Amino acid sequence: MTISTAARSRSSKPFMLTLVCALLLNGCGSSSNSDRHNSSATETNNNGTDNVENMPVSNPSDSSPNPESPIDDKVQPTETPLPENVDDAFNTAKQLFESGDYNNALTAFESFVQQFPSSTLADNGQLYIGRSHLQLDALQDAHKALSRVENDYVDSDVLDAMLYWRGRVYAEQNNFSASTSTFRNLLQTYPSYLDADDAQYYIGRNFQQEQRFLLARDEFAKVIAQYPTSNWADNALYQTGTTYFDQGDFQTAISTFEQVIQDYPGSSSADQAQYQIGQSHAAMPIPDFSKAREAYQLVISDYSDSTWVDNAQYQIGRSFQSEGNFERAIREFNLVLTNYPLSSAADEAQYQIGETYLLLATPNFDKARAAYQTVLTDYAISIWADNAQYKIGRTFYDAGNYHQALSAFGLVLEQYPNENAADDASYYLGRSHHKLKAYSEARTVYQTVVDNFQGSIWSDNALYQIGMTHYDAANYTDAIAVFENVLKQFPQSSSEDISLYYLGRSHHRLSDFVTARDFYRSVINLTTDGTWADDASYQIGKTYYDTSDFNRAIPELTNMLDGYPESSRAGEAQYYIGRSHHRLLNYSAALASYEAVITQHPNSTFNDNAQYRIGLVYHDLNDFDNELVAMEKLVSDFPDSSFVPHAKRRILLIQQGLNR
Repeated sequence: MTISTAARSRSSKPFMLTLVCALLLNGCGSSSNSDRHNSSATETNNNGTDNVENMPVSNPSDSSPNPESPIDDKVQPTETPLPENVDDAFNTAKQLFESGDYNNALTAFESFVQQFPSSTLADNGQLYIGRSHLQLDALQDAHKALSRVENDYVDSDVLDAMLYWRGRVYAEQNNFSASTSTFRNLLQTYPSYLDADDAQYYIGRNFQQEQRFLLARDEFAKVIAQYPTSNWADNALYQTGTTYFDQGDFQTAISTFEQVIQDYPGSSSADQAQYQIGQSHAAMPIPDFSKAREAYQLVISDYSDSTWVDNAQYQIGRSFQSEGNFERAIREFNLVLTNYPLSSAADEAQYQIGETYLLLATPNFDKARAAYQTVLTDYAISIWADNAQYKIGRTFYDAGNYHQALSAFGLVLEQYPNENAADDASYYLGRSHHKLKAYSEARTVYQTVVDNFQGSIWSDNALYQIGMTHYDAANYTDAIAVFENVLKQFPQSSSEDISLYYLGRSHHRLSDFVTARDFYRSVINLTTDGTWADDASYQIGKTYYDTSDFNRAIPELTNMLDGYPESSRAGEAQYYIGRSHHRLLNYSAALASYEAVITQHPNSTFNDNAQYRIGLVYHDLNDFDNELVAMEKLVSDFPDSSFVPHAKRRILLIQQGLNR
């Protein structure tokens, strides 16, 4: 069996990014005492999926402000003198808010409340202070400002709006329970609240965020039933579909998304619903990529102005990639780059071109490397840049160019020390040193993975590889200490079985055969169908062979063949059964075993050994004619074998009659 350098594969980033779609927040109403928000604009929804492989990538063209998550860049406040007239002062501050200049709006509203504390607009000003803090993501300050509305203006007619925004602040803090309670209090206390549909919708969104999907659907149904003309009705139906998607009920999700398109054809949710139909087909247990592509293509053809068209084109490429149609996938990813060069999907499409070249039956490392390099040069601030640099290193590593790999992995750590790919790069930096037999350097790097990336999936592998550097350098006592430490620090990790196996191998190398057998049996007991169980079973038989206990070796190796007939060690085990019989002078059994190596395990690396040993058995039997046939077969069938010179010498001796 070829020894694996890592117990599992690892992708440092998911292939897709979650697209957090913005909610459009319109401006405020009049400047009267009843001035309140108008949040009833149509929401551009998050698709709500937890399936990373099928999430849409982010899209910078969707730049509308998001009341679910304040995202506006902070602007340093400047001195904005307030007019002496109350209405003018309020409207000046309000215009700053509506223009998105929340820092200066905050300063203006604070000055307004301080300058006109007795104004009938003071409560509204205090409300806007809270809203400004919310937009600036200063959530604790937002809470304090909204509480002042409640405490300082007990007769205010914006107390209903204060409750609404308090609910929104709680939601931003992920305190969904408090948010829901606040919205329910609002609807109960102020049933005629202007934006009651908003509050009802956000109750559903809170339950959705808590993954209480049945309750979320009940709340979304109330929005549709109680507020049929609401701007949130289409969003409510769309989010109902995403709850089914999140639960893995993709067929019901598809039906719901189709209903969104049918009932609200002109809404901003229709294109998202069409996109999610594609996502649902692709996410099924048995994906229907053909139908997924049909849905994505409809996004492109029927909603050409949609912010989802670039994502749809990208997903078409991903569907072909998932089907193994790699050439077509590359063409589709290139269409993203050609048709939507400014899309936020472009960098990921470029990255996936590199990934696809590596998926070919014969990986094209050069083209993959060029694609990753383009990510670095054309999309320098992409979130895929660190991964691209890491993958450049992997193309060198996988091609056996370890010196170039060292340089590429070093750049990851130099340029992206705090990004996701740093632990991957550190681990493979160590592997590259290891491959170059620079064991001391390898150990140093592996130790940094253990020390600096304690949550990494590579930590246990790194510690195991420290043990392997000692093993490969024949420092078996040191190797044993490290492998035991792996078992202590990382119990039940994917490195457990391989560490047990190499504990056995290390004791085996030290001729401590009894202890070696104990560890080999531990590997088998851990899981009989584990990656290393067949190797361990083989090595148990080999310990008996190595101590010349051939009568014990034969049944142990036979058990290995019975238990793991498809093992890459099977030919080797069959060979040593033959060798054991040979040493016991059981010539017929030895011949049968050697012949079985060649006939039953044609790909075994021990076939030339077995053919040579067949000749030696005949030699021991003084059957020189059959010995000659066996040796000539070795020369003809295995011309590159190291046994050929020996065979040719035997052929010459037999032909000269020196052994007759």
